[in-house]
Amino acid sequence: MAAVAGGDNADGGGTSPITVTGSVAAPGGVLAKPQAAQSMGFFKWFVSLFSVTEGVAQSSGLVAVPGVNVLVFQVDDSGSPSGDPLVITTTDGNGNFSLTLPQGVGLSSDLIAQASTDTNPQPVCVGGSCSGSALNCPVVSNVLNINPTAELGTRVIFQDIAARASTLSNYTSSEIVGLIGQLQSLAQASDLVGATIEETIANLRAAFQPLIDITLGALSSAGENTPPSVAGVYNFAEFTGDMDEFGGITGGTGTGTLTLNADGTFSGSGIFTDVKQAEACGQSACDRTFTRNIFSDKGTFSGVYSVGSNGTILFTEDGDGDEEDGEGSFVGFFDPTGNVAVIPIGGGEDEKGFAVALRQGEGVPAGLFNTADISTQIPDTFSASGSWSRFTSGLATGLLDVTGLSFSGNFTSSSVQPQVSCTAAYEVPCSLSASVSTQEEPDTVSGSVSVSSTGTVVLTDDDLVDGGPAAGAISPDGHVMWVQTEDGSEGGVGLLLATQQGSDMSNASLNGAYNVVLFENVFENDSTLSGALSVGVLTLDGIGGWKSAGVYTENSLRESCGQNICPSLTQETGTEGFNVSGTYDVNPDGTFTFSVVEPSEDASNSGLNGTVSPDGNVLTLRELDDSAEDARVFFLVGVKQ
Repeated sequence: MAAVAGGDNADGGGTSPITVTGSVAAPGGVLAKPQAAQSMGFFKWFVSLFSVTEGVAQSSGLVAVPGVNVLVFQVDDSGSPSGDPLVITTTDGNGNFSLTLPQGVGLSSDLIAQASTDTNPQPVCVGGSCSGSALNCPVVSNVLNINPTAELGTRVIFQDIAARASTLSNYTSSEIVGLIGQLQSLAQASDLVGATIEETIANLRAAFQPLIDITLGALSSAGENTPPSVAGVYNFAEFTGDMDEFGGITGGTGTGTLTLNADGTFSGSGIFTDVKQAEACGQSACDRTFTRNIFSDKGTFSGVYSVGSNGTILFTEDGDGDEEDGEGSFVGFFDPTGNVAVIPIGGGEDEKGFAVALRQGEGVPAGLFNTADISTQIPDTFSASGSWSRFTSGLATGLLDVTGLSFSGNFTSSSVQPQVSCTAAYEVPCSLSASVSTQEEPDTVSGSVSVSSTGTVVLTDDDLVDGGPAAGAISPDGHVMWVQTEDGSEGGVGLLLATQQGSDMSNASLNGAYNVVLFENVFENDSTLSGALSVGVLTLDGIGGWKSAGVYTENSLRESCGQNICPSLTQETGTEGFNVSGTYDVNPDGTFTFSVVEPSEDASNSGLNGTVSPDGNVLTLRELDDSAEDARVFFLVGVKQ
C-alpha cells in the first residue's frame, strides 16, 4: 500500500512518526450528520439538511468546526475506505487538530483525512447525491486545511480516475498538493460560500471547472516531472492595489527576502508601503475631499511550505488557523530551474496583486533587456467640486541596455486617468459620469548600476525612479530582473520586470504550460473602478496557438448618488472561471504579440504585447486599452511548469 514506506512519498517510513496538523472549516461551522435517506424517510432526511440542529447552517463565510472527528484511513481507487481508521482525533474549540501517523506510514495520495461527526470512515462522494456529512482531504502534506475546497479537489481526483479508468497511484502526493493548494488559495471570495457544503462545492466547481479540467489532464498520466529544488534565499518585490467599501483606494509595494529551508519551513521579511487615499463628502452633492496618507513598515512572516508538481508551491503561514478570512495559505509558482517564482497576492475581498521572487546568486545583468513597468500614482490631498480624478494607472515598455557598470534605456510610457464628473440635480442630489484620458510619451534613461553577490541590484538615475536609486534583483542566470521603480514615498508605486533579449527565437521558443498571474485595473464610464486578479494555466503549442483556463476574481467600487447628499459606495466581489484561446507570434528578440480568438466578444484584444526570457521559462504580457467605452490596464507574469 502506498501509504506505507516505499510509496509515492516515503516520509516517516523508518524514522520518527509524522505529525499532521490542520483545521476544519465549513459554512456555519458545522457538518451534516451522516444519516441515510432510506433509514429516516426521504422527507425527514431532506428537511434535516436545512436544519441547524442537524448540522447545516446559513452562513456568509466558512467558519471553524469545533469538536468534530478527524479520521485518517486508506482508500482504494474508487475512494472507498480500505479497513479501519489508522488515527482518530477531534478538533479543538478553534477547529484545529493535530495527529500523529502510525510508525511507518507516510504522506500519500491514498491516505485520506476525513472530518465527520461519525467515527466510521465514509466513502468519498464521487457521483450522485452527496449529503455534505463529511469533508475530505488527501494526507499529502504536514499541514491540511479541510474545507469544501479540499473536498472538491478530492472528489474531482476520484471522478477523474473513474472517467479515465486510471489508478490512484498515478496521482502522486506532490501533484495533489499542487491541485488542492492552488484551488484553496483561490477560493477566498465570500460569493463562493453557499448556505451548505454542497451549495458551496457547486459554486466552487462552477468557478474552477476550466482550471480543474486543464490541470487534471496533466496529472492523470503515470509518473510526474520532478519538482525543482527550491531551498534557498530569494529577493522579492510586490505590487498591489486595493479598494474598500468606504471609498478608499490603496496602492501597495514592498521588497524583501524570502528564505525556503530544506526542512519545509519558510521565513521572510521586508519593507512594505501602502499609499492610501480616503474620500469624504462636503456640504453640497458634488463636493469631495480626498486625503492621502502613506504608511511604511517592516513586516515579517513564517510558516511551512509544500512543493507540488507542475511548478506549484503551497505556503501556510503561522497563525491561529482562522479559515473565515481565507488568510494563512497562499500558492506560488516556480519555473523549472527554481530560480524564479511568481506569487499571486490576495483573493476575495482582499488586496490584489502579485510578487516576483528571484533566487539569490551571482547573476549579473548584461546586454539588452525587454522591459514592462506597471505603476499607480495617487495625488496628494486635494478638494474638488464637480469633477475629480483620484489616481493614474501607468504602463511603460521599452528596452534597457546594461553594459558593465552603466545602463541606458528607451521607453514608451502610457497612462490612464479616470475623470469623474458630478452634476447637481433638483430631484436627486447629483448624477455621475466618467471619462478616461490617456497619455503616451517617450522617455530615455541612463545611469549607473551596481550588483551584490546576493543578486541585489541598484540602478541610479532620477529619470527612472522618483527619489533616486532604485532597488532591484537579478536571477542567478541573468535572464530575469525586477526593479522597484516607485517605492511609495512620493505617492506612487511601481514595479518593472525585465527579461533578457534572446536571439533567433521563434514560436517554438514559447511552448508548453505556464502558470500565470494577471493583475488588472478596469475603469468604466459609470464611474465604477474595478481591480481584478486572475490565476490560471496558459498553454502554448509552439506553432502559434494558445489556450488558457483559470479563475478570475474582481472587486468593484461603485460610486453613486442616492437620496442623501453623500453618495453611496458599493463594493462588489465576484469570482468566475474563464476559458479563452487565440494565436501568438514570437519575434527573434523574444518579444511577441498575442491575440484572442475565443470567446468572440474578446476578439478585439489583438494588440497584446509580451516578452519571454531566452530559455522560454518566464513570460510577461501587458496591455493598456482605451479603445472601448471602458479602459483597462493589465499586467501578466507567467512561469513555465
